[in-house]
Parts: sequence; structure tokens; C-alpha cells
Amino acid sequence: MPGGDAVPSPAGSAAPLAGGEQAIVTKVKPGVVIINTTLQYNSELAAGTGMVINSSGLVLTNNHVIEDSTALSPSGQRRTSSLRLTAGPPQ
Repeated sequence: MPGGDAVPSPAGSAAPLAGGEQAIVTKVKPGVVIINTTLQYNSELAAGTGMVINSSGLVLTNNHVIEDSTALSPSGQRRTSSLRLTAGPPQ
């Protein structure tokens, strides 16, 4: 993915969601954040996801999403302008 968009395109052949499944997606989608990262080595791009967990915009993600990153930037339906690491794995 060097030089391209870090977020992969979803598969186009997914089956349509049932009514109950669509209701769940509609409810949680605003809380999903795509986390774009620039990695230490060769400035490679990568991406992962996080979830907004409070009204202040705190985002929870797995360490492997941000590990070895030199820059983080969020995207998604929620207005989050920047990310900053506030905690990490136990040392």
C-alpha cells in the first residue's frame, strides 16, 4: 500500500443485511473511527479501527493498530480532529 490509500476497500459481494442487523450497524457506525497511521519504518501507511467510548470523544483501540506509529489521524462519521496516545500496554 505504499503511496496509496491505507484503508482497504470493502468487498463488493457482501449479502444484504437483515433488518435487525442493519439496525445494529446504523446504531454503532457513528462510534467507529478509522485510525490511519504512519509507521516508523519507511513511513509506510497502515490503518485500523477504534471505537468512541465516551462523550468527550475518547477512542479505544488495540495496541497493534498504533504500535510503531509516528503519526495518527482519525476519520469517520464522528468529528474527531486529532488523536493522542493516553495509555499503552503494561510495561
